[in-house]
Amino acid sequence: MTRGDDERRSRQAEEAAAIVDALVNHQVDAVVGRGGVALLRLKEIEETLRRGYRELEAKLEERTAEARRRAEQLQALALQLTEAEERERRRLAMLLHDELQQQLVAMRLHVDILRARLPDESVAPILDKLHELCQDTIRASRSLSMELSPPMLYHEGLPTALRWLATTMQEKHRLTVEVEAAADAGPQDERLQVFLFQAARELLFNITKHAGVDQARLRLARLDGDIVVEVEDRGCGFDPRTLHDSVEPVTGLGLLSVRERAELLGAAFEIDSAPGRGARVILRWREPSGVAETPPVESAVPLPQPTEEAEPAADPAEGLRVLLVDDHAVVRHGLRLLLEQEADVIVVGEAEDGAAGVEAAQRLRPDVVVMDVAMPVLDGVEATRRITAASPGVRVIGLSVFDNADAEQRMREAGAQHYLAKTGPSEALLAAVRGPAGGARSGD
Repeated sequence: MTRGDDERRSRQAEEAAAIVDALVNHQVDAVVGRGGVALLRLKEIEETLRRGYRELEAKLEERTAEARRRAEQLQALALQLTEAEERERRRLAMLLHDELQQQLVAMRLHVDILRARLPDESVAPILDKLHELCQDTIRASRSLSMELSPPMLYHEGLPTALRWLATTMQEKHRLTVEVEAAADAGPQDERLQVFLFQAARELLFNITKHAGVDQARLRLARLDGDIVVEVEDRGCGFDPRTLHDSVEPVTGLGLLSVRERAELLGAAFEIDSAPGRGARVILRWREPSGVAETPPVESAVPLPQPTEEAEPAADPAEGLRVLLVDDHAVVRHGLRLLLEQEADVIVVGEAEDGAAGVEAAQRLRPDVVVMDVAMPVLDGVEATRRITAASPGVRVIGLSVFDNADAEQRMREAGAQHYLAKTGPSEALLAAVRGPAGGARSGD
């Protein structure tokens, strides 16, 4: 290689370095060869790439926003579907309770009246069978309405409903559930209240199907501002990672359903489990600050003040004065017929809600008030509290289609001396009307 060749190559390297430096420093737009052909157009290419990137980014943002909007629409529709399902379940449950069950109770009362008035031995077996059929139908209807939508969830709150659920799981599935539920732990949001109850029921069902144990623990509490529901068992457990992949019910489609509904409502869903060491499912929901407390029903009607005039003592010749308070006319009619066939009992009046019952008790001054528990305007618990506060000598007998220990406790705390199931024997009601304070409780 000659010296001239070395000098040429050195010169070419210097020129190449100068070209690259000029391009890098944006001193030129292009480099053109001897034939006039553009070898590089870095600035133009760079701008084209930048423009294409911006357009691609804008389209990506647009499609992401559209996907998010559709996901929100789907979430809202799914939530509306869930709420519509619950409304229909509640409507059917109320129809069973307010119509069918009350008519069946009235029918059973009329059968009892016939049994008392027709002592003919040839008729007695038929009436006994009618009575039995009424009782069985009431129980079946009551069970169905409770499965659809337990009324105590709306009337008495989530803690009471969870305790009822534990009792039901024991009776129907032999699953003993230890319940820890503070009275003030329930949410104000009715949608969440319904969801948490349904979730707890679904999770307990899941334990009966897959955990291989006969005991579980259910907890409702408020922790650090969160409403928390925990369902725990010490069964066979599972790997939570398989929950997302498996389509087999062994891993619990119930869990997937609960998780999806939790996400729809904005609740956190956690699973702590492993094969062989049981499972704990936790639902957390932060109640928004400033949620208005639901005003108590009792504020709608002022508490009557005791009158200065002494209540007249019951005239034994006249009989016991009884006031009937029930929002179902067919039941009041049956109760009136049952009581009025007794020579020592007089029905002095009827009322169709708790507020009217309080007013009637002040005006009519009965010896005994037969009080339904679940009523509009003012429920039986508050009506009982007001009547016994204004007239301590009045004896109140609570009546309900549902044999509910929590409702019984609240009625007794309000001043009721008896709590009877409407499906119970008529003899128990008559004995309570005549009997002293503190009579025994009667179920169905």
